[in-house]
Amino acid sequence: MINYNAWSSSEPTNTYNFQTGDIIQPAATSIDISNSYQKTRREVIDVFGTYSKTFGLHSGVILAGFNQEYYKLTEFSASKRDLYSLDTPVLDAAATNVSSGGNIGDYAMRSWFGRLNYDYANRYLFEANLRADGSSKFAPDNRWGVFPSFSAGWRISEEGFWSCLKNTVDNLKFRVSWGQLGNNGIGNYDWQNVYSPGNYSFNGSVVKGIMSTSIANNQITWETTDVLDVGLDVTLFNKLSMTFDYYDKYTHGILASLPIPYVNGGLTAPKVNSAKVRNRGFEFDLNYRDNFGPVEFLFSINGAVNKNVIEKYKGDLLEAHGQGVWTEGMPIGKFWVREIDHIIQDQREIDALLEQGWTFSPSTPGPGDFLYKDQNGDKKINDDDRVLKGNPIPVFTYGGNLSLNYKGFDFYMLVNGVLGWDKYTSSQFFSLNQYVQGYLYPTSFLNQWTEENHSTTIPKVYVSNEKINNNLITICTVQTICALKHCN
Repeated sequence: MINYNAWSSSEPTNTYNFQTGDIIQPAATSIDISNSYQKTRREVIDVFGTYSKTFGLHSGVILAGFNQEYYKLTEFSASKRDLYSLDTPVLDAAATNVSSGGNIGDYAMRSWFGRLNYDYANRYLFEANLRADGSSKFAPDNRWGVFPSFSAGWRISEEGFWSCLKNTVDNLKFRVSWGQLGNNGIGNYDWQNVYSPGNYSFNGSVVKGIMSTSIANNQITWETTDVLDVGLDVTLFNKLSMTFDYYDKYTHGILASLPIPYVNGGLTAPKVNSAKVRNRGFEFDLNYRDNFGPVEFLFSINGAVNKNVIEKYKGDLLEAHGQGVWTEGMPIGKFWVREIDHIIQDQREIDALLEQGWTFSPSTPGPGDFLYKDQNGDKKINDDDRVLKGNPIPVFTYGGNLSLNYKGFDFYMLVNGVLGWDKYTSSQFFSLNQYVQGYLYPTSFLNQWTEENHSTTIPKVYVSNEKINNNLITICTVQTICALKHCN
């Protein structure tokens, strides 16, 4: 259990220009005060037992258990204005009510789980898991989910026919596994009808009442992820160890809110088990250990290739999520942007385009501004020219380290990185085009476009927000950005 209490206020203070001593911003005329209280209660019960048995070349372990969890959050907050003095820092000493609020939320989980391990002669390995999870976040008829998993391994290097290769290949193990996982990461009450207070017009008068704010769906249940992994472990000369894995991770029944008609009165759409996302990839890990006289040497390198695809969501709808969009057939967060053609160097270029009937939205660019590509050939530069572009998720991730030890002296080096990853750079250009005094920018921005420096990579900087030609994120929903920088 955690109890949290917070009090906050501030003493009005003038803001000065320390070079001149002048007041830049006078102190506020009132003092605000706020109090908040939060109580978190979490109860967990874990009970499990194991039984192991070995007979001859056979050995096995059985585990069974039970888990139960209950979580409850109680919170309250209030704030007032026009506090008479910080000498009496309590809410009753303030004159004006501003706001207050409070809420209670809870959820519960109950799980049964078991595992069976079997080993024959340290050559044939098998494991089976089964768990049943019940969550209060779903309706009683859909509360429980059952999730099995299985894995098997064959230590080929322990077979009799491998003895002639034992000095070369110390260990060779083939393994395969498949399993399911469940996810209930949604709101505590999404399956229920929830109401909020509101006022109604009844018989010519305003009366108090309650109203529904969303459409509930009591048919929702667990999201499920199927994971398949096929792997190989190899050790050569007792010095070089290698691990290779291929995986296929398929998440289906993802809880999402699908579009609904506005005739529903602006109610929030219900959650539905609808979306599907797949991740496929390959991973490897290589380690080499040896001694060169008194020097101990260890070298390691690893890498992973991953492909992420939304297989089912909302058809070809491009739905904004942060800096990218979700749409079927593309990775999560694919960028939807206006593609830059070049930076305009001369006003004559724009004048010529205007004479030819070109139009620009939201405003006409000038020298030093980006000229975006006319993707559809209609001589109109606007949001219709956006394209899906870039890799929001790295195609390849790698890492490695080198370790040396010589008579108590150690040396260690670590390296890691990504390939095939595109970075969303809007925030930097947004700062450039709405200059804020006091911020430090990368030195590369010194190469910005000016009348004397016709840069081809960084546009000119506007001191105020008089133009936003080089950053459109404040105009468009979220999709337009000024540039994509390829990072290796």
